[in-house]
Amino acid sequence: MVTTNRMCSTDGHIPILDDIYSESSTQKAPLGTRMAWADGRIYRYFQNGGSAQAAGKLMQQPTLLVGWDNAIKPAAAYGIGATQIGCSASIGTTVVDTNIEVTACVDGFFGVRSGVGFGNQYQIKDHTAISSNSAFTMNLYDPLLTALVATASCCLTRNPYKDLIVSPASPTGAIIGVATIIHTADYFGWCQTWGIGLGMVDATYPVVAGVALQRSIATAGYVSALSSVATMHGVVGEAVYGGGADILAPVIWKISP
Repeated sequence: MVTTNRMCSTDGHIPILDDIYSESSTQKAPLGTRMAWADGRIYRYFQNGGSAQAAGKLMQQPTLLVGWDNAIKPAAAYGIGATQIGCSASIGTTVVDTNIEVTACVDGFFGVRSGVGFGNQYQIKDHTAISSNSAFTMNLYDPLLTALVATASCCLTRNPYKDLIVSPASPTGAIIGVATIIHTADYFGWCQTWGIGLGMVDATYPVVAGVALQRSIATAGYVSALSSVATMHGVVGEAVYGGGADILAPVIWKISP
């Protein structure tokens, strides 16, 4: 167990679980809980996806399911203050993926993309199973701020710290953090998002000290120099020093403070 005298805060959610190298099969804190250390390192509590993760590899959100971005429609009109919302999983010919389990969007988000209440987003407490072209019901933590019309176009988003996967060479989601240990499939633990850490360097696009880093477009989970590739993605950190490839190298991570 890591001693706590170097730890600044854990958002008040974690009285015992203070070891960044621990993991568990059961959830110990809300997803996204922030742990800050006095040396500038920051970690977030997450759930791993269905495959084990190797230390030093970038992790991203799971691939967006078909139709979740715009094919969710309210089953009826709902007034201000409502917390239980019925929805249809289709708009026109666009349908969502089938067999979405009842935990898929727990602590995720329901957003209004058009109509009255445009731009509002609510966190999901729980929901029934979601199937293509079928109705489902969700319960929100907070009541509707504005009325929701039946013609609104809405979207569902998983909690960004749920079911993380290794970042593929062809991005399919936003970068969330970096694995700090060999994370077991479906387990809960900590990913690093800020400060000094270690990252896998792509041999195809080596780095030099001080250069900005992005996710590799050649090797899943690796980083490469932002300036060395034509296809550029968001900056995830800076190299502490250059040299080496296909090895863990010191990195100043700048993903989420």
